[in-house]
Amino acid sequence: MKLSAAVFTAATAWEQPTYSNFLRSLGQKKSGWGAPEGRIAAAHSLCPALDTPDNGSIVCDQSTCALVCDEGFVATGRRRTKCRFNTTKQFFWKRTLGECDTCPDLAAPPAGVEATCTLNWMGKKKCVYKCANGEDITANGSSFGGITSVCACPRWNNRVCGWNTRKLQNMITDSDVAGFSCPDVPETTTAAPPASTTAAPPASTTAAPPASSTAAPPASTTAAPPASTTAAPVSTTGPAPEFETLSNDIPSTLTTCGPSSRSIEKIVNGIDATQTHWPWIARLFLKVNVGDNSGFSCGGSIINDNWVITAAHCCEGMAEVDATFNDADKQSFETGEFTSTSTQLFNHPMYGDSSDGSGSNMDICLIKFSDSLIQTGTAPVCLSTSYPEHGKACWVAGWGTLSSGGNSPDLLQSVGVNILGQDYCQAKSNNGALLPDDICAGSPDVDGNGLTDAGIDSCQGDSGGPLVCDVNGAATLVGVVSRGTGCGDEGFPGLYTAIHTDSWIETTIAANTP
Repeated sequence: MKLSAAVFTAATAWEQPTYSNFLRSLGQKKSGWGAPEGRIAAAHSLCPALDTPDNGSIVCDQSTCALVCDEGFVATGRRRTKCRFNTTKQFFWKRTLGECDTCPDLAAPPAGVEATCTLNWMGKKKCVYKCANGEDITANGSSFGGITSVCACPRWNNRVCGWNTRKLQNMITDSDVAGFSCPDVPETTTAAPPASTTAAPPASTTAAPPASSTAAPPASTTAAPPASTTAAPVSTTGPAPEFETLSNDIPSTLTTCGPSSRSIEKIVNGIDATQTHWPWIARLFLKVNVGDNSGFSCGGSIINDNWVITAAHCCEGMAEVDATFNDADKQSFETGEFTSTSTQLFNHPMYGDSSDGSGSNMDICLIKFSDSLIQTGTAPVCLSTSYPEHGKACWVAGWGTLSSGGNSPDLLQSVGVNILGQDYCQAKSNNGALLPDDICAGSPDVDGNGLTDAGIDSCQGDSGGPLVCDVNGAATLVGVVSRGTGCGDEGFPGLYTAIHTDSWIETTIAANTP
């Protein structure tokens, strides 16, 4: 999940790193990853001592303690907890930390299949299966250059660890490994040459054939091969024609889906005001308790006069949200900027993800505001009614970090991404099995190495932020930022939840509108 957490004091802002970036900071011996002490957050040493988990340890910084698993083990359940204080409980831990678990070793593969097992950078077990003779490996009736399986332990529900294999879109067991096979093809290279070198000479060395044997054969053997060997690489190593050209700036000419009195000015306070092209975008600050001054930052989009859509993982467990609009620079107050507060948060009833064993993601949350959100400079985005086309050029925006583990910018950022169809994404990424309502978007495999290219991702947009496409000239919301691994890493395009999948959005708004 691409959630940016922020705990605010009177003068400074702190952003909670992702768990993967927290692990990186430990390797670099950095501090500052824990939430600072404040009105309700206390120094970790004031809370009761935490039990050391099996196959892991606990590290602490400021008010936060985190679970760190030994190599080969994976954290399940809550991975971080904060020391809190109130007059009733005194000093207490906000959450109970989880455990460290792992996957059992799989059986040895059949003859001809090689298994190379290592630990990835997060200490998770990873095994790669390939054919010893260099041929493609076959599994479940399909052939692959290799099959990678990573130990995955769901953080919720039954928390049973298993070997996740993205290419087979499932967890694999010993019986699956036993079904891996490799072709045996040495004899095919010795049969064809004798047949072609002994048949042609006797027929063409006597009568008139010399004239025809020097004209026709050269023409056919020099023309056809070059044509076939130079055409195929172009489509795999160059920008494929199926992908539209990207631009980081969303066109200002796109129409919205409601009334707007947004200004056509392109400069605000001397800053290139890209938010004038994003009149629906909202900067959200979500709080566990009403009136808290600490919480999480997410993005959102206006969809009508009183409603904003964002990600369910942003709203989960939250009691109140402050939403700021017309905000290009979060460090300065601008003309037309306003904030509205709501306690009416509606998570999709089917919200879950693959770690829960769910068959859908539904990472969608609706927030109702009593204030009108359509003011000077704002307008609602249109809602998609279908899955976006593979290869289409779209845009995502927000105030998220510009690089993995980096700082958040003050200015609104936008980036162009290509929609990657699910089949393409499965074949070209390491994201694992996709859910039906997942949208994959990022940079396609231009360099032809079999993985989506690095460089662009929705870390440039907060969780819940908009993925917008041009649909018949209208700015159309096709998805919200949901989850992903790293930031712009090769083989890890961003994942978004499609918003067209059912009628829940319309029925929820209708049921809660007088």
